[in-house]
Amino acid sequence: MKGIIVVDPDKCLGCKTCEIECSIYHSSTKDLSFSTLSKNPPRIKLKQSKNRVVPIQCYHCEAAPCIAACPAKAIIKDGKTSAIIIKSDLCVGCNACVIVCPYGVLELKHGKGVIKCDLCFMRLEKGQKPACVCGCPTGALKFEVIEDFLKNESERLDDSSNIRKIKEIKCEIPFALCAYCGSPIAPLKQIEHLKRKTNLPEDIFYTCAECKKNNYARKLVAQSRKR
Repeated sequence: MKGIIVVDPDKCLGCKTCEIECSIYHSSTKDLSFSTLSKNPPRIKLKQSKNRVVPIQCYHCEAAPCIAACPAKAIIKDGKTSAIIIKSDLCVGCNACVIVCPYGVLELKHGKGVIKCDLCFMRLEKGQKPACVCGCPTGALKFEVIEDFLKNESERLDDSSNIRKIKEIKCEIPFALCAYCGSPIAPLKQIEHLKRKTNLPEDIFYTCAECKKNNYARKLVAQSRKR
């Protein structure tokens, strides 16, 4: 089931139920205790604006810059749910994904690796909704199939009192391209920012994940032939 979490800030009470449900679901004990909340920080956060509280979590970008930035290939997109997932066993805690995330939703967990919302992808595979959505007492969080959401939003805008129409907006953002195959990797500004913040070799930033894999395979073959 592919979908997104839709937030209605007007319904949010700031009760933190979503944060608690998230911590419990990602804990090993699956029960509420101080240790659960301290060892498993919620992947959804309540942010205070001027006159309201807004739940913020990963937006699971279509072309996620965190995937392109990860040198350990620890971040992947789940084929069934389209959720962006971090493989904790591969994460080296280099902070590269934290730097390039345009929404600031990734964080280092006690210096041992990065955590973020995984859309409760294992629940989605069973036909269940994310834990935060099920726990929200006011319906401020909803899980909607992407196609249905776009259709409903289009109808809502067309029927609004000021007769707003959805228009095609062309926004050209310069992307860094893979030096090997020419495919787009991530916004150029994010790549340049990451280069300034890390000491990684430059070819890492300008090589897509697929070419990195192929280059590594070629190196292994070359090494085996030398032997």
